[in-house]
Amino acid sequence: MLKLSLLTGGLLAASSLVATSVHAAEVSGEMLAQTCSGCHGTFGKIKNSAFMPLAGMNANTFVNTMKEFASGARPSTLMSSLAKGFTDDELKRMADYFAAQKL
Repeated sequence: MLKLSLLTGGLLAASSLVATSVHAAEVSGEMLAQTCSGCHGTFGKIKNSAFMPLAGMNANTFVNTMKEFASGARPSTLMSSLAKGFTDDELKRMADYFAAQKL
């Protein structure tokens, strides 16, 4: 019985070490940017004048605009809620991705 208890305890300890050492892969800017494709087009390229194309946008402009949406400084029914869902790092990755896209 003691051997079983020690074995079980050892397995639990080992599994918790493995579980804490596993990290989720960082999501790329391209993957994050796909959340924008429904309105702004694939790769941020859209010809519809109802939505702003994001391809080729200056990275700082993108980040600042998203932060303005999140804070309410730039009112929007949809974008305010969406912008609040991204971290500063995620916004930067998205911005770099869109800035690298050619119109």
